Amino acid sequence: ETCLRSALEYAYRELVEKYGKPKSVLDNQAYTPEVLIIEYGKLGGLELGYGSDLDIVFLHNSEGSFCETSGIEKGVGKIHNEVFFTRLVQRTIHILTTVMAGGRVFEIDLRLRPHGESGPVISSISAYENYLMNDAWMWELQALVRARAVTASKKMHEKFESIRRKVLSQARNKNDVQAAIIEMRNKMLSANEKKSSDEFNIKKDEGGVIDIEFIVQFLVLSYSERYPQICEHTDNIRILDACAEVSLLGQKNAEELKQIYLKYRKHLHQLSLKLLPDIVDSKVFSKERSVVQNYWASLLHSGPT
Repeated sequence: ETCLRSALEYAYRELVEKYGKPKSVLDNQAYTPEVLIIEYGKLGGLELGYGSDLDIVFLHNSEGSFCETSGIEKGVGKIHNEVFFTRLVQRTIHILTTVMAGGRVFEIDLRLRPHGESGPVISSISAYENYLMNDAWMWELQALVRARAVTASKKMHEKFESIRRKVLSQARNKNDVQAAIIEMRNKMLSANEKKSSDEFNIKKDEGGVIDIEFIVQFLVLSYSERYPQICEHTDNIRILDACAEVSLLGQKNAEELKQIYLKYRKHLHQLSLKLLPDIVDSKVFSKERSVVQNYWASLLHSGPT
């Protein structure tokens, strides 16, 4: 998060020197628009691993009239705020991803932004809300479960949190959520067919990390309308705790899933530090894998009452 903030601030200073600060007028009040970075994936879920890339989305709150930069002197250097923010994102990504003598800071993935690779690199926060409420696919809502905000003001943070809670706690048909999540999981399994039955990919194979993450996302997307407290946190551990508190899971069940998830993650960290793939002998986690598969079959095909 410090790296993200620093890169954004550095890029912002560079652009302000060329174009001045972005300005907007809304309800006859002038203000300086801000950029908010939304963290998804492992970073958003407080589970960043060694060598992980960053799944992030950029948002701004520029709206109203006179949405342009102040310029560096009389009328010189003025550009529309949308252009300023697009260049700001491009410069920030360049700072983070350029390979230097000591390597690159992080790999950056922007594909979770509204409309994916076909969408703009930065959206207004109102356009982002409209997209999530009306056009987002189920897998994008799954990703939102682990989304957190960094940078920008407390006001923008609170606006994002309000949007996230509103979207996640919409009323949904449990069977529709089940079907969409199962379909996505099957697509992932088909795209990553196992080369050997003697191996277990801790992340991708059945009974692994992704199954636990999808179980958590199923519970949040199916039951947040009834139990809004289960969508307060973005990490799987505290979400499982919250699900146990409202009896969507038994305490022992939640604890068992948590311990398996932590065990998987610890082993993945060790493999990553050794620059090894996420694969172990199929016997290593046979018990844990079977337990997760049983939960998957129970929760995703019948679900809590």
